[in-house]
Amino acid sequence: MEVCNHCGLCMDVCQAQAIKRLANGTVVIDKNLCVGCQACVGFCPRGVMRKAREIIMPFKCISCGSCVRACPNGALELVEVEVEDVREVVYHKQGED
Repeated sequence: MEVCNHCGLCMDVCQAQAIKRLANGTVVIDKNLCVGCQACVGFCPRGVMRKAREIIMPFKCISCGSCVRACPNGALELVEVEVEDVREVVYHKQGED
């Protein structure tokens, strides 16, 4: 399963401007602005934007750390990086394909 790398490319397709980047670089969906069009679900290059029958809004990783705490092997960690560093890695990887 792929995880969100917070590249922010989904922000470009959100006509409601409900997808925003926080100061720490995390890309989040503002549930108060989201209209549930699901455009971001089909656009996400990593396929990590999800939808569920029970809710109209898409959802994704928000770097809350729950998976890190729940991992029984301690194999996950949250690492703070500069936003520019994230963009560099994303664009570099996309160019390799």
